[in-house]
Formats: sequence, structure tokens, C-alpha cells
Amino acid sequence: MSTHEAAYGRLHHQQDTDALRSQRRQHQQSLRQERREQLLSSKRVRPGLESMEDDVEQDDEPNSVAQEEINAIVQLLRTSKGDSLVLALQRLRNHLARGSAWVDLLLHSDKDLEALLHCLSIPEARLMATWCVANVAASIGRHTKEAARAAPYLISFLEGTDHALQDQSAWALGNIAGDDATLHEQLLRQGVAPQLVRLLQSDAPSTAQSAAFAISNLLRGQGPSISVFVDSGAVPALLNGFSKFVAVDATLSEICWCLSYLTSSRPDVMATIVQSGAIAMM
Repeated sequence: MSTHEAAYGRLHHQQDTDALRSQRRQHQQSLRQERREQLLSSKRVRPGLESMEDDVEQDDEPNSVAQEEINAIVQLLRTSKGDSLVLALQRLRNHLARGSAWVDLLLHSDKDLEALLHCLSIPEARLMATWCVANVAASIGRHTKEAARAAPYLISFLEGTDHALQDQSAWALGNIAGDDATLHEQLLRQGVAPQLVRLLQSDAPSTAQSAAFAISNLLRGQGPSISVFVDSGAVPALLNGFSKFVAVDATLSEICWCLSYLTSSRPDVMATIVQSGAIAMM
């Protein structure tokens, strides 16, 4: 073999090696991106519109001054009423939307969480308190488990007629369900399935979307929840929602995720969907 041929062979081999390395890097990046998207889709923070105007920058790390402010807010939760209480909860909600380090400031004392949970029993404070719980539940696992203490309140709120409270409660339950199978089982024992299925029939797209978001998280993992939801009438409710919100992309996307999870292990569900004509509309 000539020197030129040998050099060409080494260059060709190097190019092949570089191409393989590049493919591996791209594959690994795709896997990491997929994992990030999966995590993000299973839990969702819901900041308020006015939170971007807050005097503390988003995603900043809390300090001792921040802890003092959280302590002051918690004291207001214990002593305030009416609009003052709602404003304190609104401020807390915005802080909790900044990440797990901020949630830690609230949860460093069990009594502080109790102050928030107590607000769920106050009619005028329920919506904002539920929003706070949703943002706690959107944090890391141990925070989500603490937020799950509010589940009985949240499930009861699904039965009411306050659409905004139903929407926010379903969102919070979806974040709680996005954590692990233990919390799935807890929520199912507490009777969440039929209430969420009923909420799918709401005429409000955002409420139906939040209900479908919670159901899709409960259906993750192929556990017993699939049979529970099928028995609760989820399939016809989802198909009805599919037809009703076919032009509302965000709601339709959540409904399709639910149908995907249900069909993955239930051929009878797939047959029902095919017969409904929904496949042709997808």
C-alpha cells in the first residue's frame, strides 16, 4: 500500500469515527431532551400574570431577606381576612413559582404549610390557596408529597360549580399525580377518578384541559388506574371532549395523551376509538 493510500485510509477511518461519535452525541442529547420534556410535561408551574412584574427576579436564589418575607406572608395567612388574605396568598403563589429553593422556604416548618392548608377552608381564599398548592406540587418529590396533604380539599372542589376553582384544583391534582405510583394509588383511593371524568365534560376548554392533564398523569405507568378510569366512563367522556374541542389544540393534545395511555394496554378501548371515527379526525 502506498503512503498516499495509507494516509487516505487513516483519514477515511477518522471521518467514520468522528461521524459515529457525532451520532452518539446527538442520540444522547435527544435522550436528555426527551427526559427533560417528559419531566416538564408531568408537572407544571402556573405563575400569575402579574408575577413577571414582581420586584424579585424570576429564577433567582432566595436569601435571608426572602426567608423573612415568606415568614411575614405566613403570618399574614394566620391573621388576615378578605382581600388582605388573598393578596398575601397571591404574593406567596408568585414566590412558589420560582422553584424548589423557594418552596423550601415555606416547607421548612410544618406549621407554615398548615397555615396554607387552612386557607383552603376559607371560601374567599380557596382559589389562590389552591394555586399555591399547585406550585408546591410542581416542585421536587418531597414537596409534592407534602402538597398531597391537600388532596381531599382539591377533590371536593372538583364537585362544585366554581369553574376557576375546578380548573385550578384539577391542575394541582395533575401535579401531585405527576410524581409517583404511591401518590397515584392515594388519589384513586380518595375517589379522584370519577370527579375528573365528570370534569372532562365541562364546556370550558381550560377546565377540560386541566382534567385531562390530571388524568394523563394518573394513567402513566400502566398501573391499575387504567381500569379504574375505564370503569369510571373515561373513554366516552374523552371521545366527547375530542369532538367538542377538536379546534382547541392545547385541550385536544391533553385528551389525545389520555387516549394514548388507555389504548396502550386495552385493545377494547382501541376498538371503541376506531368505531367512534376519532382516528380519522386525528
